[in-house]
Amino acid sequence: MHPDIALSLTLLANVYADQGNYQQADILYQQALDLYEQMGRKTHLDAARVLNAWAECYRERAASSSDPMLYERADGLYQRAIDLLRQIKDASPIPLVATVTNRTGMQIAHGHLEEAESQLLEAIPIFEQHLGFHHLYTGVIIGNLGALYCALHRFDEAESFLGRARAMLQEIGENKHPRAAQILSNLGDLYIMQGKYEQAEPLYKEAIEIYESAGAATHPYVELFLRNYAISLWRMKRFTEAYTSLTRAESLLIAREGVRICDEQIGEPLTAKQEQGAAFLISCCEFKDQARAQLMDLWGVYEDWRKRHDRPMLLHSSRELVPFLKARQCTRKRSNEDRWWQGIAIRHEYYEISLGLEQSDTLCF
Repeated sequence: MHPDIALSLTLLANVYADQGNYQQADILYQQALDLYEQMGRKTHLDAARVLNAWAECYRERAASSSDPMLYERADGLYQRAIDLLRQIKDASPIPLVATVTNRTGMQIAHGHLEEAESQLLEAIPIFEQHLGFHHLYTGVIIGNLGALYCALHRFDEAESFLGRARAMLQEIGENKHPRAAQILSNLGDLYIMQGKYEQAEPLYKEAIEIYESAGAATHPYVELFLRNYAISLWRMKRFTEAYTSLTRAESLLIAREGVRICDEQIGEPLTAKQEQGAAFLISCCEFKDQARAQLMDLWGVYEDWRKRHDRPMLLHSSRELVPFLKARQCTRKRSNEDRWWQGIAIRHEYYEISLGLEQSDTLCF
């Protein structure tokens, strides 16, 4: 087997991951690793790169999910990459430290702060020595340390490191890089935690625009930026704009989860009609603990969802609703008074509740 085949598989896996087709990406990453192992290059730098890319794929999924298995999977892949890189003699330290940087960014996001701080403090001098003080990766790792201090509520240090990282990327012309967007978002998180909503709002807006300009408007991080952007708007009593931002974030979640469910339950490529159905399935299944509705109430939810998302009429009457949901394994339970459904996500009350929560511990990563 030629190593170019494994490289091609990795690049294709990256494309699928960017599109949110994680099931196919997983298959290709595994195939690439298997090829490197067959070629006797299990400890080669290329294999470590595959592991790092695969870990990043899981990290992005974990950023917008409460499933702990996604974090654990990403962390395990990072560790495998680090172990391989440490076995390569006389290699540049940069790939190793870059992988450590990615891992610490994820650890910060999920609250593993002590592990992250020690690794970051060790990595920063290595980056400064080998890459210099004006390099994208140096800025990223400094920004990660700022995000860590944000999570620890060490606000002065957090603002200092995040501001330094932001200025560094501006100086070297990398201020439109997606990593720069993450630094902006972290700085916005810091300002929200301090009640500085006017300062946070433009940072989230710029972060969203960076991803959109990079052709990644549906990326999971955009969903995160939109939610925190909505919080800043809500706190400034700009309710209509906040509702719009949160609605857009919800639509990204629905679309991504719809693809995932069809991949896992149907196992076939989605047609346009199936995409609509999968999206509505998520609308009916996400918040199962809050769900209770008569059939006509549920039909009203469907009509509201269709109008707000500008969808054509997939179902034409409430009679079609029950078999539609049953076909997608969305079952109901009966009580004497109500029909209990396993979930209704699109509810007007949900938007009000989620924006009105008095919490400021927004995610740093």
